[in-house]
Amino acid sequence: IELLSDAWYGATRSATGYAADPWANWSSYTSFVTTVVRQAQARGQDPIWEIQNEPEGYPYDPAQPPSRALVEAQYLKAYQAIKSVNPQARVVGPSIDWQYENSSAPWYIDMKTFIPFAAANGMKLYAIAWHDNSDIADQSSLVYSEMPQVVRDHAEEVRELVAENPGIGSPLLFADENSSPSGTFIPGFAAGYFAAEDQAGLNEANRACWSYPESYDPGTCFEPNLDGLLNRDGNPNASYWTMVDYGAMSGDRVQSETSDINLSALAVTNSGLTRVLLGRHRTCSEPTTTWAYCHGPATLPAPVATTVQVLLPTGVTLATVQVQAVPNTRADLTTAPATTTSTVAVVGGLASITIPSFGDGDAYFVTIAPKTRLGPSATGGPPAPSGDLAVVELPLAIGPAVATRMLPVGGNEQSAHTLGAFAQPLVTLATDQYGNPVANVSVTFSLHSTSAATFSDGSITAIATTDRFGLATSPAITAGAPGS
Repeated sequence: IELLSDAWYGATRSATGYAADPWANWSSYTSFVTTVVRQAQARGQDPIWEIQNEPEGYPYDPAQPPSRALVEAQYLKAYQAIKSVNPQARVVGPSIDWQYENSSAPWYIDMKTFIPFAAANGMKLYAIAWHDNSDIADQSSLVYSEMPQVVRDHAEEVRELVAENPGIGSPLLFADENSSPSGTFIPGFAAGYFAAEDQAGLNEANRACWSYPESYDPGTCFEPNLDGLLNRDGNPNASYWTMVDYGAMSGDRVQSETSDINLSALAVTNSGLTRVLLGRHRTCSEPTTTWAYCHGPATLPAPVATTVQVLLPTGVTLATVQVQAVPNTRADLTTAPATTTSTVAVVGGLASITIPSFGDGDAYFVTIAPKTRLGPSATGGPPAPSGDLAVVELPLAIGPAVATRMLPVGGNEQSAHTLGAFAQPLVTLATDQYGNPVANVSVTFSLHSTSAATFSDGSITAIATTDRFGLATSPAITAGAPGS
C-alpha cells in the first residue's frame, strides 16, 4: 500500500512540523498526486493507493482546521488524479480510526457519511479501509467497543452501508491497522484479533505498528522486527508464535462459540484434523511486569479452567490431542512453546479437552486427530465442562455453503412520486446457518401487483445473483400511476 499522505507530508512539511493544506492550492496538490503515480508506473509498480492515513489525526496546521467538506474534497480530488493517470488503479479509503458516526471534531470523516459521499461522486473504491486501534482505556469495567470482537460489528456495518449505496461498487474490506498499543504484544489479544477478523470475513487485515521508548521490548515499528513480532535482540516473542499458529490454520472454517466474551476461539478442519486457536483477553496486565501503556489493574485476573469440546464425525471413539500453550510474556521465546500430547475418549460424539489454568493474556493452540473408528461412539453424554467453555461444531460433511436465510438490507420503506424513480433498488443478503454471506445464490424479487410499480424493464419480477458479499441487488424501480 502506498500512502499518499505520507509522501505529501514529506514533501511539504514546514519548519513547524505540519504539512501544507491540500485545499490551500488544489492544483498543486493534484499535480503532486499525478506525479507520484507516474513515478510508481516508471518503476514498474502498481501499488494500492491510500489517500489519507487517519485524517482525524490531522497532520495539517491546527490553527486552521478544515471542514468535513474540505477533507471529503481532498479524497475526491486525489481519487480523480490517480485515475487520470491509471484508470485501473486500486484506491482504498477512508482509512480512519473507526467511527461509524462522527461525534468529535467537525472535520472528522466517518463511515456513515463517507460511503454515501464516495458513491454519489463515482468513487469506485477497491476497498473500504479502516483501523481498529481503540486502546483499552479503563479495564476496571468491560467495554465491548475496546474488544477484538468489535471488528465483526464494524465489518457488518460497512457491508450494510455498501448495500445501501451501490454506486460505490463492490469494494473489498480492509482493516489495514488493528490491535491496540497496550494489547498488541499479548498473545491472547493477538488470537482474539485473528478470530474476529477471520470470522468477519475481511479480505485483508494488517497488524498495527506502535512506537515505544528504548526501554521497552519489542521496541518500535521503525526497527526490522516484523512489526514487533521480534524483540530488539532479533529473537521471537510470544506474539510471533501466535502468528505461526494462525498461519497453520488453513482449511475449512468451523463454527465455534465461547461462554465468555473475554475468550475467543477460531477453528478449522483440514485432512481429518481439527485445529483450534484460543485467546483470553481481559486485561493488558502482565504476570511479572507493570508498564505505562496498560491502564488495567496492577495484577492479572486469576486463571480460569477452560474446556474445549469438539464435535467429531460419527464412529470416532478416541482422539489424539496436542495442546500448545503460548504464555503472556514479553521475554524471548527462541523456540516454539512446548506441546503436550494425550489421548481422550470421544463421548456422545464430543472430544473434551480441559485446560486447567488458562491465564489472562495467554493463547492456546489445540490440534485434534481422530484415532479410532471402531464402531458407535461411547453412549451417554460428555463429561460436564470445567469452567469456561469453547464449543467447536464440526460438520459431518464439508461442502459448498448453503443459503438458509434471506435478509432484506436495502430499499425498504421508500416512497416515490407518480411515474418517478425510487431512490434505491432492493437489496437482499443471503447467509448460511452461521450468518456467513453466501455467493452465487439466485434471488427473485417480486413487486406487489397492486402497487403499479415496475422494474426498469416494465416487469414486476426480476432475478439477481448474490455477489461475494452475499448481496443481490434488483434493477431500478419506477412508481406507477394511480389506477393503472
